[in-house]
Amino acid sequence: MIYLRVSSEEQAREAYGLESQLTACIKFCQERGWTVVEVFSDAGTSGWEYVDRPHFSKMIKFIRKDHNVNLVFYDYSRFFRRAAL
Repeated sequence: MIYLRVSSEEQAREAYGLESQLTACIKFCQERGWTVVEVFSDAGTSGWEYVDRPHFSKMIKFIRKDHNVNLVFYDYSRFFRRAAL
């Protein structure tokens, strides 16, 4: 499964646009022989944890039902903010 997000129209036009994220994530999955079963996408949505991200919430519900999935996202900043790496 793939999760995509842009927080602003400017990001959507730049390298972090949804299309470029999707292309990179699909390529990543194909190189590993993984099947993409679902794509979740939140456009124009902040990555802060208190902000409602409807497709992020749907993705979490999907993962809770089926733990046997790989989650792919373009960059940690697309997934959440203040990631401790």
